[in-house]
Amino acid sequence: MPRFTETERKAIEETLLEQGEILFSSLGLKKVTVDDLARSANISKGSFYAFYQSKEHLFMIINFSIQERIFAAMKHELDQHTHLETKELAMYIFKWLFEKIKEYPLLYNIDSETIQHVQRRLPKELFDAHTLDDVKMLKTLEDYGISFKQDAVVMAKVFQAIFTCTTIFMNDPDGNQVLTILLEGVLNQLI
Repeated sequence: MPRFTETERKAIEETLLEQGEILFSSLGLKKVTVDDLARSANISKGSFYAFYQSKEHLFMIINFSIQERIFAAMKHELDQHTHLETKELAMYIFKWLFEKIKEYPLLYNIDSETIQHVQRRLPKELFDAHTLDDVKMLKTLEDYGISFKQDAVVMAKVFQAIFTCTTIFMNDPDGNQVLTILLEGVLNQLI
C-alpha cells in the first residue's frame, strides 16, 4: 500500500467523501462496493482501508457531514423565526428539517434495513456519537426556547423513529399530512 503525503491524503479523503455521497445517493449502500469507491478516488482497494474501516464507515461519516450542514442551516432558520410561539416554532423547524432532508437522497433513502445493516457492521460507539449529534441539535432547540419533557437522548431516538417512518411517505402526496399528524402528536406530548 503506497504512503500518501498529507496533501494527497486530504485530496483523497475529500474525493472519497464527495464521490461516496454521489454513489451512495444514486445506488444505495448495498450496491456500492469498496472497489467502486476506491476507483472513484483513483486509489487501490487496499488503500481505501487506510482511510475507512469499511464502506459502511464512510457511509456514516458522509451521513454525519450532511447532518452538520443541515444543523448549521437550521440555526440560521431558527434565527429567522424567533417571533413564533414555542410549539409553532417547533412544528415549523421539524417540518423544515424534513423538507431539508429531501435535498439529500442519501438521507431519505435510509430505511430500517439499511440502519440495521450498518449497526451490525460498525462499532456501537459510532452510533452513540450519531445520537449525541442529534442530542446537540435538540440542545440547540432548547437555546431557542423549545424544551422537551423527556431526556434529550430519548427525544433524539423519538425523532430518529419519526424520520425512519416518514421516509416511507417522502414522495407520497399525503406525506406532508402524515408528517404533520406525527409531529403534532409528539410535540403535544413532549413540549
